[in-house]
This record gives sequence, structure tokens and C-alpha cells, in this order.
Amino acid sequence: MNLENIDLTRGPEIPNLIYNKDGVSWVDIKNLKPNPINKFLYENDTPDSTKVKELAVSMREEMDNGNPPNTDAIGIYPDGLISKGHTRFTAGGMIGATRLKAEYVNDPYPNKDDLYRTIKDMRKTNIYREHAFSVKLNVVDREEYAYEKTYGGPMPHKDRIKLYKSMSIAVKNVKRGREIKELRPDLLKAIDSNSTSIENAWNVATGNDIKVVGKKKGGVDLFKIFTPEMKTAIVSKSVTYLKQLRALTIPTKDGEISPVEDDLGWEPSRFTGVVSDTFMTSMGVVFYDEGYDVTTANGHVNDPDVYLVSMDERMEVKVNEYKGDGAKTTWKGGKGIRAGEYLLVSHNHDFTRIFIMFATLNEEDWSKKGNVGTELKLSTWWKNHKDIGDFEFWKGEIYSNGDTAKMHLDDVDVSGSLRKE
Repeated sequence: MNLENIDLTRGPEIPNLIYNKDGVSWVDIKNLKPNPINKFLYENDTPDSTKVKELAVSMREEMDNGNPPNTDAIGIYPDGLISKGHTRFTAGGMIGATRLKAEYVNDPYPNKDDLYRTIKDMRKTNIYREHAFSVKLNVVDREEYAYEKTYGGPMPHKDRIKLYKSMSIAVKNVKRGREIKELRPDLLKAIDSNSTSIENAWNVATGNDIKVVGKKKGGVDLFKIFTPEMKTAIVSKSVTYLKQLRALTIPTKDGEISPVEDDLGWEPSRFTGVVSDTFMTSMGVVFYDEGYDVTTANGHVNDPDVYLVSMDERMEVKVNEYKGDGAKTTWKGGKGIRAGEYLLVSHNHDFTRIFIMFATLNEEDWSKKGNVGTELKLSTWWKNHKDIGDFEFWKGEIYSNGDTAKMHLDDVDVSGSLRKE
């Protein structure tokens, strides 16, 4: 709503606008006029965000019990303009009320030439019980605008902080909200409905949600680095350790239990994380034994899982629990994507079967997943790479069955041979 289009001309007084009946001061809803300043402040508000539906239910119950719908009188000017009680006015219309409990106000009539005072008066008299984020943002924007319009300069810092505090909105979120409003205003609705966070919406709006680190150009062909013996050693060391880990037990009064497999043990995803760390460590150990200068990701959050220092080459390890064919099986990623070579592992629930592949992943293989990161779908990767061949199956395989990407998992038995490409 444009301020210039707001009409605050005082209307003629309505005779007997408020009348007394049965000891209650009433006003007929048909004679009421919503205050344009209320719309100016709360134009992006909705019945859901103001909890007006809850209020309507309460007012309906009062009506059914023979009482005025609104316990608190709405405040009005003699021409029918509402000063306070817009939520009650809206709720009354929703329940079919024809009149509301009312009282006259002595507040100055709204004035565009004194816009800052007019807006402050409106905020004082509103009884909105809850504001959505976009409403809070709109209110602070409009009140700061009104101050500048009235006094010819920006609102002082101490007054802005007081305003933000009164609206329960942090300075950081005001700044982010304004960027979201400018770049991706559609995301404000998602914030209001709690389907995304302010931080995530801001990241999306400013292009910070998914960061892609490109693959090194002119680097070493990492597929040629792995000898058959190195592949066997990585798989053997990893599987042997993981099988031993699963065999460990904790004594109880009723006998031994497995932290991995028992109902009192780990969350299911915890073991998958251990599998990932184990394969990363095994890769590091094997490269070290082969004489490479190697580090693994046990320090900074942005470290690659396996880093060949002298070659400046990076590799990542991703592991999931197999959930089925096609898009049912996915590998999770963070907000940062590194294009390049990955060791992808998938195991079944009881770790008796496993799939292992060394493959190249690109930006288009990943898709956004909720507010927390990205995911690599088996179906998407296979569609993008099946005809390129930039992958090697170490254990198991992926193949097409019609339009579906199928995954075959091999027995984890380390005595089984790796696939020959």
C-alpha cells in the first residue's frame, strides 16, 4: 500500500453511532471503517498469522452464551473509523456478528502530516497477540519510514533498537529480512509458515545456500592412482574393523548386548557415520603406506576427507544405508559441494552386504535437501553418468532396469574379490 494513496480525511459524525441496549454500549458493524494506517502497517498480515481464527471461535462462544462477542470494547472515532480493535472487527465479521461492544476514543485523529505519531498510536492500541516475521519486518520498515517522513531524517539508533525490541525482532534479522524482501519476497511466506528459517531463506536469497567448489583443472587422474592391491587393502581394512566393532558387546545383568545392533544401542545413522570415517581412515592409511604425503579430515570443517598434499588432490567419502533402488537411496551432503572424485559406499542394515564405487561427481548431481544441505540421489547420478563411464565399481554394481537405476550389493566378506573393470 502506497502512503500517498491513503485517505485519512475525517468523515461526518454518525448520529447515535454508539448506542446502549441491555446495559451494553454497541456499534453496528456496518457503520465501522477499518483504519487505513492499520492496513499500511499490517498489509501482509493474514487471519492465520494474527490468530484471528482463534479469536473468532472465542467470540462465537460468547455470542452463543448471550454475551457481547468481544469482551474488550473496540475503540472508534465518531465517524466510525476504528482506532483499536481491528482483529476483533475482522473476527466479528467471520462469525456473522452484526454489532460489537464499543467505546469512543479521545486519541488524536490519524494524520498523514504527523505520520510517525499516528503509527505509534496505532501500534499502542492494537491487540494482535502474535506477529509473523513478515509482519514484524513490515511494521519496523513503515515506522522508520514514518519517522523520516515526519522529521526529515533517519530514526536515531536508540529509537530503532527500542522499536526492534518492542516487535521482538533482532537487528540481524531486520537486515536479513530486508535483503530477503528485496531479492526473494516469496520466501517471506515460507518463513511465516515455519517451512524455512530466516537464516536459510536469507542464504537462498543471497545465493549462499549451496556453495560449489569446482574440480581442479589439469590435475592427476585419480582413477589411475589406485592399484588393485590398494583397493583391496582399503576395503579389507575397513570391513575387518567394522565387523569387529559390530561384534563388541556390553555386559548387562541379562547378558551381553551390542551397542550397534541392540534396541538400547546407537541410533541407526550413527553406524553409517562410523563406516564413513572408517573408509576415510583406511584410505589415508593405505596412501601413507604407499609413500604418499596424505592427510584426512580430522581438523577444519572444510578439510577434504582425503588430501594428497604434494599433488594438491582431494577426495571425499560418502556413505549411506541402502534403502532401495532409484531415488530411494541417497547420499547426504552439506551446503558446500566439492566437485571431483568420491568414494561412494552403501551398506544394508545389518552390514552383511555392501556397494563401493569410486566416481566423479559434478554440481548437477546434487540437489537441495530441506534447510540443511544437499543430497545425491542414486537415480540422478546414474542418469548423469551411466553413458560417460567416469566411475569404477569396487564392490557391487549399478545397472538400468527400464527407467530405474538398480543397485546390487556384494557380500561384505573380505575374501571376496573386487570387481574387475
